[in-house]
Amino acid sequence: MRTQRNTLHIKSGAVIITAIFAAAMIYVSAACSDTNDDPATPSCTVNVAKPEQPSTALDHINVCTFTTVSSWQPDPADVEACAKMLYRECRGVESTTEQAATLWCVLNRVDSDAYPDTLIDVLRQPAQFAYDYDTPVCDELRELAEDVLTRHHREQLGEENVGRVLPREYLYFVGDGQRNHFMREWKSGEYWTWELESPYED
Repeated sequence: MRTQRNTLHIKSGAVIITAIFAAAMIYVSAACSDTNDDPATPSCTVNVAKPEQPSTALDHINVCTFTTVSSWQPDPADVEACAKMLYRECRGVESTTEQAATLWCVLNRVDSDAYPDTLIDVLRQPAQFAYDYDTPVCDELRELAEDVLTRHHREQLGEENVGRVLPREYLYFVGDGQRNHFMREWKSGEYWTWELESPYED
């Protein structure tokens, strides 16, 4: 008698499971047919929510803020020192090109193996350039110094035709109060004759 009851319970459970499975299949089939215009090729779409990606500090970086060559600025101390030298060496020189050439002469020495490697050390060499820390600085010469130093920096990076007005080999000059005359060798008597195109309007 107990065996018959157990068998009956098992059969009843099987019937219930079968009915639930059939109902589920009917529901899925209906969902497929409702979302597809072609009944011959039913399809079901399962929308899976994508997990949110955690934000990081890199998400807020503006990639357009990197420093470029064009935004480079010379050291203000170098600009001031060069402007002071120009004031003493070029005060009576009217040509902006010749004023710029005076600073290029200094930079030629900085680039030469025969002289110190820094601009301020070249300016401070005894009995060379008329540089004094207490020299006044005017805006016009400060702007010219910044311009020449920027052109020299561009040249050091490999750019050509930056507006250099004095060739590299000219390391000396003498002045007569109105003009500066540039030489490759000291007191050679052979002066630079200004073949290079100048970016300044004299």
